[in-house]
Amino acid sequence: MCEVDHHAHDVTQQLRCYAQRVIAELGSELSGFVFKSRSPNCGIDDTPWFDEDGLQQLSVGAGLFAGMLMEQFPQLPVVDEWRLEQPQLCRDFIRRVREYGRE
Repeated sequence: MCEVDHHAHDVTQQLRCYAQRVIAELGSELSGFVFKSRSPNCGIDDTPWFDEDGLQQLSVGAGLFAGMLMEQFPQLPVVDEWRLEQPQLCRDFIRRVREYGRE
C-alpha cells in the first residue's frame, strides 16, 4: 500500500501499474466489488479531484483503481461501503453479485 503525506508527491503511475496488475490477476475471478467511498483510488462516483496545487476541483468522479476496474468489467456489480449501510441497496448489490456469478 502507498501512503502520500503531501499532495505534491504524485504516485499516479505507481497506482496505475498496481491496479493493472491486480485487475489482470483477479478480475476474472470477481463477482462483485466493495469500494471505499470518496477514496482517491477507490471511490466509485464521489471522489474529489485535486489540481497540482492541492485545490479541490468542482468535478468528482471515480478513483483511479475503481475507474480502471469498472472500465475493464463494466457489468461487474460494484458498491461502496456507504451504500451497503442502506438495506435496500445492500440487498440489490447481493442480488446482482449472485446473478453475475451465474453468467
